[in-house]
Amino acid sequence: MSALRCVLRGDERGKVAIYDVDPSGRRILAEGFPAKQVEVEVLGFDDSGNVRAYGRSLRAAIEGGASVEVELRRNLAYVIHRPWTSAEASPESIVYVLDVVTRTLVDRLQLPGDRPEARSISVRGGERVLVVTADGARTNLISIFTDDHRMTSSGVARPS
Repeated sequence: MSALRCVLRGDERGKVAIYDVDPSGRRILAEGFPAKQVEVEVLGFDDSGNVRAYGRSLRAAIEGGASVEVELRRNLAYVIHRPWTSAEASPESIVYVLDVVTRTLVDRLQLPGDRPEARSISVRGGERVLVVTADGARTNLISIFTDDHRMTSSGVARPS
């Protein structure tokens, strides 16, 4: 990454500070920021100005001084799709992981189950991706952890 941008958001509307940071230092000192709590968002940019990494902290108390660490994640998209033709071999059972900047395929994640069909997908805070699947008569909620692509599955009761 060639540049980092840190955005601090205070506990009241309108309290925002933006810091452009040298990636080698990876630290900011925000003395006198007028808030008791802060949320920190970090964007990592490449030489062309594309967002390559992203991170966000939970709201943290900063009264009296505090240190907030933010883990950066690669900017990835998690995609599902339905088959276009009957010749496709179950594409709905795969989650495709794409690099947003380069638009390249990073990984193909096979969903667990006998014949899983992805019905919906949703991101939860950048840490997990949730996929609802139909697998025969069962409905499952699959959690994919974005740091290592580990998956957990739990059954979901169908509405009566």
